[in-house]
Amino acid sequence: HGHDIDPHIWLSPKIANQLSEILLNSLDFPASEVFTEQARIRTNTLLAPVKDGNYMVHHQGIGYFVEEFQLKLGLSIRDMLGKQKGTKSQFNLRSEAKKLAVSCVFIEPQHGHKDAMAAAKDLSVPTAPIDILAVASGDQLPSYESYIYELATQFSACFK
Repeated sequence: HGHDIDPHIWLSPKIANQLSEILLNSLDFPASEVFTEQARIRTNTLLAPVKDGNYMVHHQGIGYFVEEFQLKLGLSIRDMLGKQKGTKSQFNLRSEAKKLAVSCVFIEPQHGHKDAMAAAKDLSVPTAPIDILAVASGDQLPSYESYIYELATQFSACFK
């Protein structure tokens, strides 16, 4: 949890495949991908129409996902660790969001919504869920490929 290192590595299918290979090899199991090329193509196809979309996020936890699928990096209400930015930073953030004509503000279910809802209201844009921790899945966690595809579906919904 360094201040300049994104700890959300599970949002990168490339890193997930590398970690899976290392773990399975260390346990003497045959290595297999947790995110296949077919899943990558399917996810890229879903995200292709929204690659240039502007948006705001509660915090920049989706950086690895954005990088992996060559999406635009969104504006962030909070810092990487979820700490609130100051008043001047919030003013500048909203000014930049207006200039970029953001389409929505993403809300993560595990975070409070107050500041994200306020930003959306100030910008007159809708909010949209993005569930990077799969909170909505409860005890029934999806496969990794389904999880990433669901994130892509949530992401693309911002621009409809």
